[in-house]
Amino acid sequence: MRLVKIFLLAAVTVASVGAMIAAGAYGIARLMLPRTTCSVTEAQIDALVLSNMSYGDVSRKLGCPGARKSREDYGALVVETYAWRGNVWPFGEFEGTFMNGRLEGTSKTWLNLELSATKPPA
Repeated sequence: MRLVKIFLLAAVTVASVGAMIAAGAYGIARLMLPRTTCSVTEAQIDALVLSNMSYGDVSRKLGCPGARKSREDYGALVVETYAWRGNVWPFGEFEGTFMNGRLEGTSKTWLNLELSATKPPA
């Protein structure tokens, strides 16, 4: 009986530590999201057209300005990257790379977890 109690205590401790690590990782991931005033959907991202849209066009299409992550000025070439928060839980980020003011590249990081429960049949 004593061995069972020790085993249960160890299992609860391991589960608690695992939950704390997961909560910490979730918090860090959420802090890394861009500080935008809106969140964008995959449908909005799919409507963007490479090489044909300016930063202003993209911001209007997505519903808000992006958060600038980087800017490199090479004289004749200016490369800027902006990020938007994705409309998924727990983490979604869309990045647009603009060369001389035109959208030339995109990157989407999407982690979408869905939780559901079903009631067993009676």
